[in-house]
Amino acid sequence: MGTLFLHLWKGGEKVSFYEFVKMLKKISPNKIVFVKCGVFFSCIGADAIIAEKVLNLKRTCFSKQICKCGLPVLYIRNNIDKLEEKVKDTGYGIIIYDEMEGGEFEYKDKKYGVLWEHKGDCIIEEKRKCTNCLECKNNVYVKETCKYTLDREEYEKVRREAKIFLKKIEDIIKK
Repeated sequence: MGTLFLHLWKGGEKVSFYEFVKMLKKISPNKIVFVKCGVFFSCIGADAIIAEKVLNLKRTCFSKQICKCGLPVLYIRNNIDKLEEKVKDTGYGIIIYDEMEGGEFEYKDKKYGVLWEHKGDCIIEEKRKCTNCLECKNNVYVKETCKYTLDREEYEKVRREAKIFLKKIEDIIKK
């Protein structure tokens, strides 16, 4: 069902990781959905905001106006019992998709299946009063235009100009 559903869902086109996670989220709308991405199991959007609070994770930006949180793959694969203990009284359901042979979902020539699932009865919904990413302290897209970045760009510009100036002086001395 997974591979077929993916092809029907996007008309056979290659889907982005974000779209892949959204598809899995539609299957489990009342669970925090983590999917293996590199060395982390990542969740995005409202799931990331809730995971930050429930699992005490660091939230960052997946892309502009989309939050993400992650769990280290190696740690989680070896310590599922610790994760179970951490979430048992939260009321939130969690599902973790990992790369595995015979997984029912395919993304970029890899098969994904459920590594672990925790039942929960809380509904996953966004409850923040402010959803403006420009006001989010975790928003790296806002930080890109901060004074530090602007100062660094100015430094790089001055450094390039100084290099050119020193090269000109060197050329004059050689004459």
